[in-house]
Amino acid sequence: MNGVTVPVTARAGPDGKLYGSVTAAMIAASLNKNANAGIDIRRGQVSLPSGALRTVGEHPAQVALGKDITADVTVAVAADEGLAEVVEDDGGENKTETETANEEGGE
Repeated sequence: MNGVTVPVTARAGPDGKLYGSVTAAMIAASLNKNANAGIDIRRGQVSLPSGALRTVGEHPAQVALGKDITADVTVAVAADEGLAEVVEDDGGENKTETETANEEGGE
């Protein structure tokens, strides 16, 4: 499992900042879905040395596989483009549905 790239998608703004963060549970779920290693990884086994992942890009993580056994993985965070459809507001600026809802007091 050492050197595996773990794909994760999350909602992000145009500047690459996430709306929230990528959690250890999300990384564990992606590992279980994509790694086909036959191992059930739980969120407590995932360590993020640089803290919470809040931007699009590649980030290091470690997975504890057993006593004194860890695997270094790369978490590839990509923007989920299906969640940020662009809508026109009255001022003619392009805004995402989330930004528009926030301005209207929605979220």
